[in-house]
Amino acid sequence: MSTSTADDTLREELVNVEQRLVARAPDLALSLAYDRPQRAAERPGLERAFFTQRCLSDAQIAQTIDAFRSVGAYVELFEGELPLMEALASGRLQRVDRELKVIYNGIEGGITAGGFEPGRKALVPTLADAYGVICSNSNAYACALGRHKFHYFTVLRSLGVKAPEVWHYRHPCGWVQGRSPAAGTKVIVKSTYESWAVGVTDDSVFVVDESSWPDPLNSVRPV
Repeated sequence: MSTSTADDTLREELVNVEQRLVARAPDLALSLAYDRPQRAAERPGLERAFFTQRCLSDAQIAQTIDAFRSVGAYVELFEGELPLMEALASGRLQRVDRELKVIYNGIEGGITAGGFEPGRKALVPTLADAYGVICSNSNAYACALGRHKFHYFTVLRSLGVKAPEVWHYRHPCGWVQGRSPAAGTKVIVKSTYESWAVGVTDDSVFVVDESSWPDPLNSVRPV
């Protein structure tokens, strides 16, 4: 199949998805669960994790809301998981007069001392399942596993899936299973739970030698 033919096929599939979505839009109640920057004021550790910079802008959220409302869907924004929990527990969300009720999980991380705990993103799909509402993206298990770089890379490699080699350092305990990268290995030091390259600088990329440990970890420590 040529590139142009593949592109045409993909374009046709996307158009079909859009058409089916528009056809069901009058039946759709979409709940968007997104963190907003003001939540950083609740926990001091969130600023260290660049939490506010990772939140979608007001313009981005407004564009999503306007797009769904323009085709007749009911859309409501929940600023964090707590308002969503209240709407589900009170039954208000279930009483919305639309047949198809869907939650989109846009909750972020901010896993750091004084910030949020690991597994936070798994809460929304768990709540959706408990109240019989569809969660449109990853389930709770995938949200929890996918936030731990060492765990998911280890699982992938154990199944024969090509994935980068990974090592896990826990301060002050040291290397998990006593395994550390060999001298001459080019590595990127990253925080275990964070995405968006949080905490990664030019100094986080280097070739391992006898001077590498533990000095590079003094500034970038997986948690």
